[in-house]
Amino acid sequence: MLATIVDLDAIWKILLAAFAVGVGVTAIFGQGALAATRIATARRERRGGGVVADGLVVALAAAVCVAAIVIGFIAMMHKSS
Repeated sequence: MLATIVDLDAIWKILLAAFAVGVGVTAIFGQGALAATRIATARRERRGGGVVADGLVVALAAAVCVAAIVIGFIAMMHKSS
């Protein structure tokens, strides 16, 4: 009887997607934060190697995080009929 009221398959899909996106975006944000720390350390120690690559990692991580937020807003605002 509970299965007719609650679509357990849909709930499972939502939980799996939320977990995957939550872990994925958090991991990418963490990599961006680590790259930003490496840039700050390189500047402080006046080293130039790898700063460009780390800058690209920071930019990519920021773009992915902003894209995840935008996709989330679009998904919430999408009205299914």
